[in-house]
Amino acid sequence: MSGINDHYPLIERLNDLKKEFTCFPSGDLIAAQSIAAHRADKHNYRIVLSEETAIEIGKPGSLSMVFNLWTLNKNIVNDNIYLCDKLDSRSVIDNFFYLVAFELETPPDLVFSQITDLMYMINTLKGIMIRRLPGKLWIRIDYERSNIFSTYNFAQFVREEYRRIFPEINRMDIFIGINNLELYNKLSELQLSASIISGNNRKLTWEREGIVCSEADCDDCDEKNVCEIVRKVIDYRRNI
Repeated sequence: MSGINDHYPLIERLNDLKKEFTCFPSGDLIAAQSIAAHRADKHNYRIVLSEETAIEIGKPGSLSMVFNLWTLNKNIVNDNIYLCDKLDSRSVIDNFFYLVAFELETPPDLVFSQITDLMYMINTLKGIMIRRLPGKLWIRIDYERSNIFSTYNFAQFVREEYRRIFPEINRMDIFIGINNLELYNKLSELQLSASIISGNNRKLTWEREGIVCSEADCDDCDEKNVCEIVRKVIDYRRNI
């Protein structure tokens, strides 16, 4: 799609930070299944209350960051998992980040807005409550599930969910970090740059649909709910 810019330069900068992570190969189905086995019926999903919580990550008021990067370049995303965390049941978690770099065949258009909502799609895990806040991710794990939850298992599970729901993804690198403020601050700079590129791409896409939007950051926009409705209308129109 002419005029749309991907995040290739930012992924290059992200790759320079890989030495600060422990790298794991993706595709560990046993680890992914250890999380998936606790999927509940959507109608039976319940909130994990504070008194039931063994591990809490990205709670409101703490430093939490989640964002995605994408590129069409074939030689920059390795299909691995990168972790930097010190997580156990006694951890006091001061900062947390979760980000994914995608290799795609074509510019994401409206599909990518669905990708960013993946956390809503896996919100039926028993004993694991996941909430998306603007630019943030909030996770609670109850005592029963805390013995099987790890950032490694979670990353493997999320990867398989992406694969299942979005087959158009070629490769992805998943990065998760806990209690590493220096690395968190470095990635905050990438998040800001990514939001500018994504905002410009979004405005260009909307303008081609005849919609004028002056807000670059959806998370801070008062018309966010209206835009979600418009996205669905456009998506429906394209598929009829």
